[in-house]
Amino acid sequence: MVGGHTHPDTPYSSLSVAVLGRVKRGCEIKSNTALAGDDVIAAYDLDGKLGPTSPYSWEGISRKNPDEIERMYDSMKNLGERRIVRSGKDISNPGIIGTLGMLCEASGVGAVVDIEQIPKPDEIPLSQWLLIHPSTGFIVTASSQNTEEVISIFERSGLSASKIGKIKQKCSVSIRMYGREVEVFNLKKESITGVLR
Repeated sequence: MVGGHTHPDTPYSSLSVAVLGRVKRGCEIKSNTALAGDDVIAAYDLDGKLGPTSPYSWEGISRKNPDEIERMYDSMKNLGERRIVRSGKDISNPGIIGTLGMLCEASGVGAVVDIEQIPKPDEIPLSQWLLIHPSTGFIVTASSQNTEEVISIFERSGLSASKIGKIKQKCSVSIRMYGREVEVFNLKKESITGVLR
């Protein structure tokens, strides 16, 4: 398994972070395989606190024992081995909407997100939480027949999870709240990662 971040704003190829590991053949979870009609599911470790130097980082690892941390990260391994998610990413620096935008861009699709369905701590304003880079958080897509099982696996691992939206064919990412829908990214006109599918 190889994961990392490219940097689209450099004149040269750049990989700023890399994580190496092992995964069974055919059980990898890719970020470029979402399909229109998939449910979008978010999972977070809400047992944490704001980072000491940034209002946009959520630290939930330091107070946990290794078994708890391993159980949370194994949720993605379990989902991959059961082959019940279509695509996925860890929630990264651009927060949940930016991370979903990266996944959509790589998959050549779009999404609509019901903002009120995103799991979050009570004490953090929604506007801030949308920009948070959590120490442990994932966004995955799955066919609707698998959504309940995906959420159950996340929750059994100690994460808070819910269905937050749908993947759509139109290459844009929109957010919906109180009956209003607003486009955040038009992926036909702009690029988040600079990486083509």
